Amino acid sequence: MHSPVPSSDKVLAYHTCKTQLVLGHRHGRLITEVAFTKALCTSWNKLCCGRAYTISGPFGQDPVTKQASIKHTPMSQVDIGPWVYPHSHLAGKARLSGIGKIKSVIFEEGSRPGMPWNAVIVVTHDFSDPLTPQHPPIPFDMIYHFGHYTPLPYYWSDLAPGATIWIDASLFAKDAKTSSFIAQIENYQYLSTSNTPA
Repeated sequence: MHSPVPSSDKVLAYHTCKTQLVLGHRHGRLITEVAFTKALCTSWNKLCCGRAYTISGPFGQDPVTKQASIKHTPMSQVDIGPWVYPHSHLAGKARLSGIGKIKSVIFEEGSRPGMPWNAVIVVTHDFSDPLTPQHPPIPFDMIYHFGHYTPLPYYWSDLAPGATIWIDASLFAKDAKTSSFIAQIENYQYLSTSNTPA
């Protein structure tokens, strides 16, 4: 027989937990970043310290504090259990997909045969903080590297500021100057070009 559950434990509320994103490696060192999860759940369902989870939900970054956060629910989290392995096993596992507007485009020197350029774009996304629902969505920038997925020059006119794009990517770093997160594109689709009428 189960003991009675206090009424406060049955109430849905947003619980904030401090966690760590393991982005990747650089010069033999792990790149980690503090993030805060914000879950609409009871106190029984909130994340526990020392355990590993897979979490799905809207990702955002405060444009002032540069603090990253992930909004989720118990339905979009999986408890993997106590984490007894090196944190390096988690590197490169942080993935995201979303829609945003291209803010800027540059081409860096690359090493792909026949295509010596890598496209790098800054995309503006919107994030709504569940703890301040009265506030409008917060715009924040992400940096995306195309790498081997850089389009051929014939299609570069589509890759222009103002275009709306859907992106699937893996987080791997954070820019030292802007503190924006950096991700490697693995799939993308233009939803509108900069010349598409509103």
